[in-house]
Amino acid sequence: MIFSAIILTTNAACSYKVPNVDDIVFDVPLDADFADTDMDEGGNGRFRKTRNVNNTSLLPEAVNYWQAALAVRPTAIPIRLYRKCESNLYYMRVYEKRQSCVLGCKKETSCGEVIIPDEHLYQCRYCTSPESQNCGFNGPPDGVGVPNTDFLLYVSAVLSERCKNVDTVAYAAHCQQEADLDRPIAGHVNLCPNALSTALHDREVLLSTVKHEILHALGFSAGLYAFFRDDNGNPRTRRNRYNKPISLNKDRSYYNWDPSTIQTIIRNDWWTAEGMVPHPVHVMVTPRVQQEARQHFNCLDLEGAELENQGGDGTAFTHWEKRLFENEAMTGTHTQNPVYSRLTFALLEDSGWYKANYSGVLLAVKRHKDFEVENFSAAEELHWGHHLGCEFARKSCGEWIRNRREKNLLLAPFCDEIKHDGKRSLATTRCTTQRDSLALCNLIPYQKPLPLEYRNFAFLDEVQDDSAIYYGGSVELADYCPYNQEFEWKALNSSERRDSRCELDGNFTPNQANSILEVYGNQSKCFDLATFWTERKCGRIRTFLQYKAGCYQYECSEGRLNIGLFNESFFYPCYFTGQYVHIRKIINGWLREGVIICPPCEEICHSGHFSLDDKNKMSVVDEAVVWGKRSADPWHRMTCCPEAVFTVIEFCQAQGPRPLYTYPAHVRGPHLDMDNVALWLMSTEVINGSSVIVYNQQMAIYACVHYSTLLDLHARAFQRPISLALLTPVKPTVTVFKEFIEASRYVFLPLLICNQTLFKSHLVRLVNLTKTMELKMPDNENFLTSISKSARAKIQSVSDQAKRMLQRFENDAVQKSMRNSVYCSGHELISNNVKILEQLIEDPPISLQEMKFLTPCTYDGFIKALPKIYEKLTRAAHTYNTGTLFCATTPVLKLKDCNNHSLNDDNTSTASMNFLDENDYTRNLTTIVEGLDKILFALLSGEKLALWSVEERKSLGKDLLKKLNLLRVCMQKQNAWWKTEHKNIEDCQLFGESVPRKTTVNDSNDAMLCVYDVEGRWLKCRNYKGKLLSFLSSKRSDSFPTDYALIQYIMAQLTDLCSIVYLAKHIDPNELQECLQIEEDDFKIIIHLLAEIDFLKYGLMKEKMKKERNLGMIAFKI
Repeated sequence: MIFSAIILTTNAACSYKVPNVDDIVFDVPLDADFADTDMDEGGNGRFRKTRNVNNTSLLPEAVNYWQAALAVRPTAIPIRLYRKCESNLYYMRVYEKRQSCVLGCKKETSCGEVIIPDEHLYQCRYCTSPESQNCGFNGPPDGVGVPNTDFLLYVSAVLSERCKNVDTVAYAAHCQQEADLDRPIAGHVNLCPNALSTALHDREVLLSTVKHEILHALGFSAGLYAFFRDDNGNPRTRRNRYNKPISLNKDRSYYNWDPSTIQTIIRNDWWTAEGMVPHPVHVMVTPRVQQEARQHFNCLDLEGAELENQGGDGTAFTHWEKRLFENEAMTGTHTQNPVYSRLTFALLEDSGWYKANYSGVLLAVKRHKDFEVENFSAAEELHWGHHLGCEFARKSCGEWIRNRREKNLLLAPFCDEIKHDGKRSLATTRCTTQRDSLALCNLIPYQKPLPLEYRNFAFLDEVQDDSAIYYGGSVELADYCPYNQEFEWKALNSSERRDSRCELDGNFTPNQANSILEVYGNQSKCFDLATFWTERKCGRIRTFLQYKAGCYQYECSEGRLNIGLFNESFFYPCYFTGQYVHIRKIINGWLREGVIICPPCEEICHSGHFSLDDKNKMSVVDEAVVWGKRSADPWHRMTCCPEAVFTVIEFCQAQGPRPLYTYPAHVRGPHLDMDNVALWLMSTEVINGSSVIVYNQQMAIYACVHYSTLLDLHARAFQRPISLALLTPVKPTVTVFKEFIEASRYVFLPLLICNQTLFKSHLVRLVNLTKTMELKMPDNENFLTSISKSARAKIQSVSDQAKRMLQRFENDAVQKSMRNSVYCSGHELISNNVKILEQLIEDPPISLQEMKFLTPCTYDGFIKALPKIYEKLTRAAHTYNTGTLFCATTPVLKLKDCNNHSLNDDNTSTASMNFLDENDYTRNLTTIVEGLDKILFALLSGEKLALWSVEERKSLGKDLLKKLNLLRVCMQKQNAWWKTEHKNIEDCQLFGESVPRKTTVNDSNDAMLCVYDVEGRWLKCRNYKGKLLSFLSSKRSDSFPTDYALIQYIMAQLTDLCSIVYLAKHIDPNELQECLQIEEDDFKIIIHLLAEIDFLKYGLMKEKMKKERNLGMIAFKI
């Protein structure tokens, strides 16, 4: 569509006003024959640039949008407009296409606030009577018109009377229509100077408003519906003999439309809190609109798309219904994220005047008589209400909310959280559906009861039932339905404001106000929070109750979503939907804590976000049980703790948590910050004497931790917290955790007995000294006279605490354990009686003693015992579990009704299933990863596989044979021999063989034998056409650092595969194949593994499939 705009002068609810029929000039001739012209895909449009910043940035962009989005039938001549008549009456003769004004023309012809120049106007024709001899011309001659143009848009920036409304940003309307198809060919738009803003967060609203108002002039108007035409150019509304619609609505001053365009339908089952009531709706029922509405809501018998039924003449009928199309830009008021959807484009097409560019490429764009190709997608995606069904499209939001509550389902897109109760704010932030902004539920109380048909709540939490009729959404046009809406933050005593969109840098909060460590910018999205953020310091707690969501930076890399926080270079990885990301940071001396919930990766990251390398690294398993699951890094390259570490941590009053001892000592490197580990472990709220397993998302480490407390006379409350922790890169097993608990109790018992014995003696000495103070004994009289009253009071307070503490030592169990001389041989007391008192009152307090001085008898033995316990725990960690099926000596399937067992590793046999050393850095298996899916298919489906190698390369072949043997899934250890004169390999599924040089894989005497030539890297086997092993299809040899890593990775994936075997074990395998649509090759794998478990039951199925398979073998080079 081609615009020409004439600039003559130098947020918000829609301010559109349907133009009065007397203000419209009809029947302007363009000399276009409908039957002989096709829709033009563009044209040589003209749009004058202006000097004003607001005009050049907003108006041309809005005009260019519609020019690219719409195509019209081309005009045959330059556009010239009629002059307005003095009396709005004119003569139109049958043989003429030009109108003649009764009594003459007005001196000036205007379109909106703009006076149309004479160059754009026809000469004035007038008649004083119906007879032709009484007609004539006067005034300037015909203007040259505007060539190569389809619509004249007159633009002004005048502070008019309508602009004095604070909500009015701009307004527009059409002013003249052409004669043949009634299409509007001229209109105006006035930008209110007082409403224009240069603020970045206002620009989207301003631009959408200008586009919105222009669209009213193009056709989205109650004043134009009666002129709509079908695809053949025939009017949708019947015409009179003057070719005008037959009925004029005199009250509203526009022509009435036919029911084939808009129908009024009564919804008799409209639910309200007071019961069912009839509710009239106005529905646009034109063909394309009806089709788009049905597809959008997924409601196949929907009548069409509802138009707004509230708001008066400028809003009702001229916009989409806000309840159903909330952020569609052509609703009656802007609230958030406006989009021009396919529905709006369908209405424009159903006018019969335009061809809309919905979502493809505007192929032919005419530029100065030549055609060019332009990429452009005009129609935007409307998510509101998408595929929510007929219930959403036809029923009240009150019924939707009630039904969802009863079914315990999410209320989205509506909500029921009260924003404020009229006295105080109750708002908590949430995420919008598209995660592009924070939002608040706009449910508020009104001063008066809501209209009967919009009473959407029978009850609300924390609101008396009889008061629920006062509560509704703050947007009245949305039928008072509450929903999550973007909002603005306003600083107190300041004009500064920011909105809640995550993508705008300007919404970033100052450091001191960034309570939840948010990040705003074009790489930010909204994330839900599992709990309220808190910060703690010295027993004080602050809770940030207004946040249940926040804006954070995101990164799509290495096949997953990663989350970034303010002032951090580290990104927290999301491995699965719903994962909790725990945040703990010390900020200005406060411990700030929060929990972010990982959303589904596909909600934020799409395939285009990942580089080709990332896509190759994405471990997406295409299997039938956990579709789309992303496996974690099985070789733990992401952890800062690649091997287990033992550490002792204390809580120091002066320094805070600090590590005392670490074993092995060499692990303490730049990637494992033990100070951070100490802070993490000692900031957890635990019970003294307890043992727990905790996980740190940021460092990617697990910890078994035992918490205890040593007693110190000079510590706060006499307590010195201490913990023993085993750090591991993988989650500790139950066996390891049990061993850790027993070991912790074993090493801590001597330590605690020694400490308590020493501490009791200090308490007794302190109590006795304070008694001598009261008696004023000669040996301390000089000291007593030298201290102040406050110091004396402090000594007395500590003594009172000591007396209460001594009562705890009267317990029989405590006394019995303390009398155990095996752990403690007693301690010498301080010789100077006054020294203890001096230490108590010293200001500032003396630094605390080291831990070894609190346990003088046992500390050295405690430290020496830790390496032995460490070795014991690491051995427990490598103990193999029991299971039914094994891969790489690790159980991958465990069935309750089977004889679960463990595989004993026989290190004496070179052919058995020996597990690899993780420090083995060879890369033989990784070199064949491109064909490994086909080799695995042969092994997992029961095919025989031979490795051929010349004698000189036999060592390489044996290494590869051992590693392939590890990848077999079986119940018992399987041998994989290299063929010699003394070894019988007839019954072996996997074996190696030395062959002469120049032997090829096609030289095998057994047509069913799969063969891999180690030296030539040729593979002969059956082609694999399944999905269960497709996780290897995108891998390259450089995708894995070692063979060990590759075996670990495959073992993890085969564990998922065995979950299907688990299902097949408990239901009919054939039924499972049909239900999950399992490929034939994958079904062979499942049956082979079932036969491995129970040969009597599944052996016949395996043999039958073996006989039915074809012998089609392929040979290719890896």
